[in-house]
Amino acid sequence: MKANKASSTALFISRSIAYSSKNPNLKYFVPDKVKEINERFLKTAFGWKSIVFKNSGKYFLSRLLMQTFEKTVAPGLNLYFLLRKKKIEEIILTNNLFSNTEQIVILGAGADSLGLRISEEMRSMKVFEIDHPETQKIKQKMLHNYQKEIGKNLFLIPVDLAHKKLHAVLEELENFSFDKKTIFLAEGLFMYLPLEVVKENLKIMNYFPKNKASFIFTYLIPAKNGKPFFSSQTFLANIFLKLNKEPLIWALNPEEIDGLLRSLKFSPGDHSNGEDLKKYYITDPKQQKLQIPSGEYITWAIN
Repeated sequence: MKANKASSTALFISRSIAYSSKNPNLKYFVPDKVKEINERFLKTAFGWKSIVFKNSGKYFLSRLLMQTFEKTVAPGLNLYFLLRKKKIEEIILTNNLFSNTEQIVILGAGADSLGLRISEEMRSMKVFEIDHPETQKIKQKMLHNYQKEIGKNLFLIPVDLAHKKLHAVLEELENFSFDKKTIFLAEGLFMYLPLEVVKENLKIMNYFPKNKASFIFTYLIPAKNGKPFFSSQTFLANIFLKLNKEPLIWALNPEEIDGLLRSLKFSPGDHSNGEDLKKYYITDPKQQKLQIPSGEYITWAIN
């Protein structure tokens, strides 16, 4: 991404959530609290222009424009973003393997409200958001403008992980402990970082006692030509990412991800892609026919 600008992908996803929150077919997947925080983020980032994004899913013509745009970039992308977030939140909050977690570290949180909501609802859990300084500036300003009280368990750390190791960042934090049960989360992030940097981030679990650290992350599978493949993305999506200096760098199959995790002495977890999420969360036969990207997977590992 460009050094002096917020992540275009983070802003894109924020606009997508705003559109979905007013879209009659998608709004059921956007909880009121998520909608509220996201609209505050958009207003902080775009000012009066945020009104356009907030109402993009409300009116027929604006929905038609957004649907046309989605089809030219990656059909089903808006639905996928919602289901991906729903699945990750479910893993963190309901999977017994992650119960009694004391800390959560969210890498590249962008506009996502998960960390903020967890810090408000679970005061005993410490939440650390580590993000690119330019992107995190927006969230810091949003919290300053709208939050009357910020929990003492929420910590925003502006760091570019492409240039500083995660372990070095955490070592400098007085409130972080390598002895407490911790979840690391990298949603929609790793495919933009060199694979060696990804491995270094995963190795953070080595600094914790056995079964005290877990890492939830997403990754892309390769196309036939070996390049990262989102399954429904068009050439326009690739142009968009390249222009914003956020190209997709690497891709591996689920079996290769498991092999990578085992080589690092970690226990791999389940893998879920867009089609899996659609089958799990959508019961309406008509919506089951909706196209959704299937080239990105959600998975996790435990040390």
